Amino acid sequence: MQVLRRLARAAVRYGVKPEDIGPLSTFADDDYMAQYLNNMQRWKTPSFYGCTAKHQVRARRAWDKVISKVG
Repeated sequence: MQVLRRLARAAVRYGVKPEDIGPLSTFADDDYMAQYLNNMQRWKTPSFYGCTAKHQVRARRAWDKVISKVG
C-alpha cells in the first residue's frame, strides 16, 4: 500500500491517471509499481509535459478512487 501511495503522489504531480499506467490489477503488483515509480524519477518537470493544475485535480480524483478500491 505504501508503494501505491508514493506512486499516486508522483503520478498526480504529472497529471497521470491510473488508466494511463494499467488496469486495476496492475496496482496489486508492488514490484511493477516500484519500477514505474523509479522510471518516473527520470522524467523532466511536469510543466515540460504541459501538466496544469486542472490535470492534477483530475488525476488526484482518479487515484483516490483506485486507492479506495485496492486499499
